[in-house]
Amino acid sequence: MSKDAKRETRSSIFSDGDIGDLSDFGPKPEAGQGAAPATPKPLPEVVKQIGENAGFTSREPRRYRTGRDTQLNTRVRSSYKTRFYHLADVLEVPLGDAMERAIDLLDKQVYPPDNIEKED
Repeated sequence: MSKDAKRETRSSIFSDGDIGDLSDFGPKPEAGQGAAPATPKPLPEVVKQIGENAGFTSREPRRYRTGRDTQLNTRVRSSYKTRFYHLADVLEVPLGDAMERAIDLLDKQVYPPDNIEKED
């Protein structure tokens, strides 16, 4: 069958054919106006507990104004990312501050104060 023959046998969405009775088409009725009763929303604490039990992590934003203006992206193992976020949460500090503290501790191991003086 040729392409032209296929086009002739297909229905067109632009045809003048009857598309049926649309008299009942309209917006969804609001609660109390013939609609099914709305299911009550669960309490946020319940949702949070269910998510934690299922292993979901919070999407609560970590927003801090720190004056930092350079971004550092790197790939890490999932377990280290989780540990890093957990440490920042426990310390109640921005991620950048947690990173700076970690680097300061590594600096002390690599450049002991009584050994080599590091450059700033």
